[in-house]
Amino acid sequence: MPRLPRVYIQGCVYYITCRSLPGVQIFTQECDYEMYMSLLAKYIKEYGAGIRAYALLPEQMHLLLAMDNKAGVSQFMHNLNSAYTKYYNGQYQRKGHLFRERFRAVVVEDSPVYVVAMCHIIHLAAKKSESSGQAKPVAYNSSAWYRSAGNSALCPPGSVPLESFSEGLKVILSERSYDERLAAWVESEEPAELEKGLRKGIIGSPEFMQRVQEEIYAMRQPAPAPTAPDADQPRNSNSRSKFSSVRQFVLMVILLAAAFAGVLFVRPEKRQVRVEERGAPAVVVETASVTVRDLENTEWRIRLVAPDGAVKNDALTFFQGKFSSAFLTEQGFGPSNFSVTREEALLSWETMQSSGNGTASWRGEVENSQMRGVLSVRRDGNSAQDFTFASIRVVRKEQHRPGRDE
Repeated sequence: MPRLPRVYIQGCVYYITCRSLPGVQIFTQECDYEMYMSLLAKYIKEYGAGIRAYALLPEQMHLLLAMDNKAGVSQFMHNLNSAYTKYYNGQYQRKGHLFRERFRAVVVEDSPVYVVAMCHIIHLAAKKSESSGQAKPVAYNSSAWYRSAGNSALCPPGSVPLESFSEGLKVILSERSYDERLAAWVESEEPAELEKGLRKGIIGSPEFMQRVQEEIYAMRQPAPAPTAPDADQPRNSNSRSKFSSVRQFVLMVILLAAAFAGVLFVRPEKRQVRVEERGAPAVVVETASVTVRDLENTEWRIRLVAPDGAVKNDALTFFQGKFSSAFLTEQGFGPSNFSVTREEALLSWETMQSSGNGTASWRGEVENSQMRGVLSVRRDGNSAQDFTFASIRVVRKEQHRPGRDE
């Protein structure tokens, strides 16, 4: 599921998830959990953040994080996970990355209903792991604190004490025991509705979701250069200049929004494309009639939108179980394996490419033969760059079958 760009939203909390590399456990001993909790407490104090709920599991972690300023959830998580990776590599004499990809953040409205719902999600993940015998019981998730109605002795580090929560949240938690509320919530329709928000990356009221989208678009717009008015200019000329600036600004917003949606007013053309494969004759495919049932043997032309609004064209290829990007191949990133999951008509995929000095994490979704998603490129010693992308067209590469069309 695509991730939203990292952006500070006032009146929200962040649902953070991180996963380990395949076959690697983030926590294997008691001291590993204790070290991560110690680092978490350190950076909470340093950044003025707070934890509403958490669960540390052997191969993944869940945090409900509140940021009180614009210091940045990205910098917070980067410092936290980098510090833990250094400890882990030293502890177990290993090198390289520990986490599968950059963390994922879902923006959640900071209201009692949504905060409690996200706590349920986190604690259910911990409960499932505990029941399978994989996770340490209770001690490394915040469910005990909620069951005890905010007993300060059981508060996770940096937590907001129950008495400082809003009155609405206190009422919700005092209506019945936390376990009863959790069991009733599981049987309701709320989990299915929440899952839709998790896929979109935003959870909250319609008004909140609209505000988040507006914040993201505003973040992508370059700041207009200030111009001092000329006192000698006639007033009507100055008015026309202001009108022209406003019109240019509106046009820029429309173009950026269109680029983000991946359309840019391009109409699909029903033209024939020759796809040549080594060792097989070319096969002609009608691009407008391609129905993508899976990703194997497809090539996607996409537009990448950089954080500063710059647009790049790229070609993504899924062939013989490998993923490649023409744009990143030029920068030394090699092909990688990719994973695919399907939920009804929605197909989700992800992969991580690497080069000698960095990694590139891709996440995308395909629905109705349209692809969109996010790319996060991180080079050693530099902060990550987040791109969004959307497809322009797709071509399916098909093997030639003897006797076909003959």
